[in-house]
Amino acid sequence: MGETSERLESNPNTEYLVGKAKSGSNAAWRKILEKYRRMLEAHVRARIPGFARRRFDVDDVLQTAFLNAWEHRQTFEFRGEGSFRRWLATLVVHACTNELRRPHESSPAEGGEIEEIPNSETQVELSEERVAMLEAIGQLEEEDRDILIQRHFEDMTFDEIARIQECPRERARTIYAQALARLQRRLRA
Repeated sequence: MGETSERLESNPNTEYLVGKAKSGSNAAWRKILEKYRRMLEAHVRARIPGFARRRFDVDDVLQTAFLNAWEHRQTFEFRGEGSFRRWLATLVVHACTNELRRPHESSPAEGGEIEEIPNSETQVELSEERVAMLEAIGQLEEEDRDILIQRHFEDMTFDEIARIQECPRERARTIYAQALARLQRRLRA
């Protein structure tokens, strides 16, 4: 473990982690799962229509998406943290769509053993207000959805968001303010 494990702990840089994961490092892959889980969980929750909330298993969708990402990690070309986030989010959206299409009584697809993803902080029922907010976020354009998830679900600062969006901090604040205004209009409608 030694040096590689220490390096993973001291340098959670996405490019480094992706490179190590492409080389087959399970430790790097686990770090990626930890780093992006909250963001991806928010993407899934934002896409679950009201009728499917009781039967929808967010963890199943995330495991499917992460397994797909692991299997296709060699095809990913790193072009900045934003590109990796978008790639993962796209895989989660596809897994979410497939889960929604799956008949209610079906069981998850069988396959190889999937490493368990850590459970979310709580598995409590979502309030009606939170469900409405998540559904409204799910109906927004991708850029709006991403910045709201980064700020509210991942608790990112505007400096961190600006780095991912590859824009100045004030531009990130402006994009966020505009996205928040569009979300508020959607919630009032």
